[in-house]
Amino acid sequence: MTPIHLLGVFPIGPENFMCALFEWEESSRYLPVWLPPIEGALLAARLEDWAPRRPGVHDVLADVIDQTSAEVNAIELSSYHEGVFVATLTLDNGAEIDMRTSDALLLGLVMDVQIEADETVLQHASIHINGRDAAEYFGIEIEDNSDVDEIPPETLDTDGLDAAAFEAFMRELGVDAADFPDMGEDDPDTGPKPSS
Repeated sequence: MTPIHLLGVFPIGPENFMCALFEWEESSRYLPVWLPPIEGALLAARLEDWAPRRPGVHDVLADVIDQTSAEVNAIELSSYHEGVFVATLTLDNGAEIDMRTSDALLLGLVMDVQIEADETVLQHASIHINGRDAAEYFGIEIEDNSDVDEIPPETLDTDGLDAAAFEAFMRELGVDAADFPDMGEDDPDTGPKPSS
């Protein structure tokens, strides 16, 4: 397993889908993990040091683990299939517990346990992000070792964005046009969709 570092949780695209972005440091690649809205917002709040007034389920699970003889050996993103991650909690007695990825990330944060990922998962699901895209879409600065050419002004849309590059970037993150109903194919009954 390979340690990965959580850079933050970011709302992406017009629908503000929640994306936990991990850095795979040794390869200079990044692992986007899409989260359900509520769990994504909760993880983002926890990263900002917010804590609930009463213990949440992740706090209770952490307390149960702390108050038994069991210790956490690892919290891992153990497999990946068709855009879905599978997470595994491994205890020191060898027990492996299947978890939703969002729950595993929250538990790792509550217990201060390093999240790890299987090398195969990283090979299949990680992406390269250049410095310009990291700043524009995630609001973070990363070391950019790639040569990114200036975008010709004629390729930019009315908001000053490179629409083709954004579409390619979103596809690389795993978002499909079908996820954005107003960005799909032209409707044969109504003709071409109006450009914005």
